[in-house]
Amino acid sequence: MITTGRAASLIVLGAIALAGCTVAPGAPPRAMSFTGANAPAELQAAPPVLRSGFEIAGSGFEAGFEYADFGGGPVALLRHQSRGRRDQAELSPVMPWMGDGVRRFDGVSDAGAPVMASFVAAPCEAGDEVYSHRVRLQMGQRSYDACARETGPNLPWSADLPALTPAIEACVRDSARSAIAHVRGAGSRRIVHAARSGDGVQVRFQYPGGARFECFLSDAGRPSWSVIGAHAPKRPSEAMPVFVPAFASGLPPQPGQACYVYEHVHDGAGRVIGALGHDACQAATPDAMG
Repeated sequence: MITTGRAASLIVLGAIALAGCTVAPGAPPRAMSFTGANAPAELQAAPPVLRSGFEIAGSGFEAGFEYADFGGGPVALLRHQSRGRRDQAELSPVMPWMGDGVRRFDGVSDAGAPVMASFVAAPCEAGDEVYSHRVRLQMGQRSYDACARETGPNLPWSADLPALTPAIEACVRDSARSAIAHVRGAGSRRIVHAARSGDGVQVRFQYPGGARFECFLSDAGRPSWSVIGAHAPKRPSEAMPVFVPAFASGLPPQPGQACYVYEHVHDGAGRVIGALGHDACQAATPDAMG
């Protein structure tokens, strides 16, 4: 018997895998190939397809991680190369999916070694770049720590969360003082979108009842607020996912609240600063699957 929480988890992961199998027109911003002689057998005969997943960068090795669906449900394909050695594995999600706020997968490599992969939403520096996730790969007796960022044809706004977090936090603090944004139910507000715009960052909030407000934080650190009309169009990937700040409790929401599966978000020191809510109910619709 599949519980409601488990069913929601499967829906979210399935939507990610299916959305990743759609090729978007034009050159996507973060593309990875998982085809060719070293690909799993199911992909060797297939034309190149851009899938959602992660680009993984580590010291002395590289890895590709992509979601796919071969008819038996969503899986994750891992390809790893280090010092001339290549490994690949087909991994399954550890259930309940993101039950502890972390994306976890396990499986067996083509050499028969147990493989585990975990992705923690936290800023991670590799070279001169900051990635959105810290990843731990365990392949038999070998373990690797690395950085990862999302790839695919339809990246969520949260793919750039580390760069957007300072502006989000500044807007959350200012919302307690803003006459526009400090309304009843403010403690339940959530961020549904954030992105750079001109000389600053736009952070869009949604409040209980659906009211939306937008904070624009200039590069000089000055916030300004505006009301978003009920019929104003949504921004690309708005509310997919949502970000819920930790607020006074210091704790992220519990799994299963309001159809959401929650991924804990950490700061650079490892503290939980909130959670990304992936909407399992909306993910089951054709629009959400792309």
